[in-house]
Amino acid sequence: MKRLSRFAVAALVGFSSGSVIALVSYELGTWLGGHADNLRNTLYFTAPLAVVLGIVAALQPADLHVGKRGVVATISTGAVVGLLYGFLAFRFIILGFLAVTVQALSCWVASGLSAMLAVAVEKFSRKTVAIVGVCLLAIFLPKPVFNTFTRNQQLTVAFVIRSSGSEETPSPKALFFDNAGAVEVVSKQVLEHIRTLGITGNFRVVHLSRQGEGRQSLAILITGGPIEERTLLPEPDGTTVIYVQESGGWTKHPADAPTLKRSIEVSPPTKDGAIGYLWVPMSSGLRYGDGIRVDRHSPECASASAEAQRLPNLAGRSVNRLPGESFRHSPVIAFEIKEDGSISNLRLVRSSGIKDLDKKTMAAVAVWKYKPRPGCGLIESEMTVTVEF
Repeated sequence: MKRLSRFAVAALVGFSSGSVIALVSYELGTWLGGHADNLRNTLYFTAPLAVVLGIVAALQPADLHVGKRGVVATISTGAVVGLLYGFLAFRFIILGFLAVTVQALSCWVASGLSAMLAVAVEKFSRKTVAIVGVCLLAIFLPKPVFNTFTRNQQLTVAFVIRSSGSEETPSPKALFFDNAGAVEVVSKQVLEHIRTLGITGNFRVVHLSRQGEGRQSLAILITGGPIEERTLLPEPDGTTVIYVQESGGWTKHPADAPTLKRSIEVSPPTKDGAIGYLWVPMSSGLRYGDGIRVDRHSPECASASAEAQRLPNLAGRSVNRLPGESFRHSPVIAFEIKEDGSISNLRLVRSSGIKDLDKKTMAAVAVWKYKPRPGCGLIESEMTVTVEF
């Protein structure tokens, strides 16, 4: 095969295989990022990789078909090129989270393998079977492997306060729940766990959040007042753990319950209306944060119901970084909740230092939806989207 032919075949197969892996993974739900932004960026940057693979294939010796060592060396070169290309792209061009990086690398390494298989293996049937096998592995293998190594799990975090009234209170503010029915069921389970532990008194669940997939874990945080100091509470490992804020700090129940290295962070309030702030880690490398508020006015106006509420999956979004830009800190978004539950007056309170990250964060917040509250007027809110790299 002549050099020009090797270039054309490798470039075509490299781009085609990478695109097929990305598109099929996205459609089947095995796509780690899960966001269209991530998909578009991966497809966009697969094109330059295809050109690089074509050049590498053209530079291979004419007798690359001779001997198994030559074939293995050529195929290995494709994998190395895909891996190196991914490293350089995420180091200097793309700003992405851990899950995005793993997903893109799986596409690009498979692209490199497929491109070199196309030019190094002579028999058509063999190269076809090999390329299909590589693509299938790249589609179905990354997600379970990623979830296993990152100890991904479905983590529910419940923030509970001691209440002077009965437990029949308004629905808590809830993030990442599909409907109010699920929130009600989990709230009852939380109160039952507290009673089982033998903690007496009346309690109110004021905040619920759920993210991840796999084993179910539940972290219950109980306090009788505002958060006193910044504290890291280890994430439960496939079990239920109750943390209680006492005068001397937080106590863990059961004391010997297994936990992960990831930690749920709580910190004191920084503005009126909040009793503290909560940051919950995700296996993807992202943390989401929210203020814990207890409004003592009308229950209908105070409760931020999970019904019809949707939160964006920011873990799946990749971000383009312009020359000279650098990540300084987490963006802070302020907005108002209208009586019909929609978001208005969206504004950027603090920039992250990267325009595209600010833009995508604003776009994600803009589609949030809360339960309508007729007669309650506008409700001001503010959110810090915490990102770790």
